[in-house]
Amino acid sequence: MGERTQSKPTLPANRAFVVQFRPADPEGGPRFDGRIEHLASGRAEYFSSHEELCKLLDQLLPHT
Repeated sequence: MGERTQSKPTLPANRAFVVQFRPADPEGGPRFDGRIEHLASGRAEYFSSHEELCKLLDQLLPHT
């Protein structure tokens, strides 16, 4: 990995998330089901589709 020369981090901590996915349902249930947590705020939400996950990311991301 290359050495960073910038003083400002390119991946700021206030934009970090943990995304957890439930195990696949053997009966064909939702494949995109789980939980997302914004690490800086501790806010956590559940999602059950790719679309819901994207909406939550938009809501939880700092817009600065």
